[in-house]
Amino acid sequence: QIPVACERLARQVETVVLNACGRSTPDDSSDYSPEKELQSFYEELVRPFLRSDSSRNHPLQNPTFALARISQLEGSLPDRLQDAVTEMKIACEERRQLHLQNTIHGWLHGWLSLHLPLSVVLLVLGIVHIVMSIFY
Repeated sequence: QIPVACERLARQVETVVLNACGRSTPDDSSDYSPEKELQSFYEELVRPFLRSDSSRNHPLQNPTFALARISQLEGSLPDRLQDAVTEMKIACEERRQLHLQNTIHGWLHGWLSLHLPLSVVLLVLGIVHIVMSIFY
């Protein structure tokens, strides 16, 4: 379900950013605007991170870097865009948690490949022990 959760996060954040910034692209003009800064941050860092196939080496995977970078963005944007930044911050934290869940899921499957054969051996040896104790 992790790809589904990532898709939901990406759509949610994209909707918030589009509502805050409008439908312009970050390269529409060379003039500075806070909306273009927010949209550029979203396009360059947040959108790739929210994808289900994002790299574990993505800069936003590091909570310290993510907090510093998002705090820097928060400080440079007006109040009307703060809700969008907050939504991106929450989505990035949830994405980091999904990465962690995926890692733990892999560990559990690895443990299962070791645990299952050992359990079968223990069961067989238990049955052999019962049979041997009955006859001897």
